[in-house]
Amino acid sequence: MTYPLRDYVQPSLDWMAARIEEDNPSVEFNIEYADSKCSDEGMIEILTNNNWTKRKKQFDAMLGPVCAPAARQALLYGKVHDMTVITPGATAAHFNDKYPE
Repeated sequence: MTYPLRDYVQPSLDWMAARIEEDNPSVEFNIEYADSKCSDEGMIEILTNNNWTKRKKQFDAMLGPVCAPAARQALLYGKVHDMTVITPGATAAHFNDKYPE
């Protein structure tokens, strides 16, 4: 099952990458899409099965996931591997009960 937002996000990102690459030949985007199934397990599966850890130097940033359970794993991965994670669906409020001050 594909997350419904992907129907909107993927064409927009593909369009953006094509326009930027057209205007700036020295810039190259390599965008990979995956479905986290909005779960911890789904995101862990993406990070392990797609060999993200072995290929981490090939990626500068992760866009998404858009839901808190999957974002938790993506953010932990980003912290450990020094990768920027941009996620519109998981705000700081989703995590304030995990690490009490």
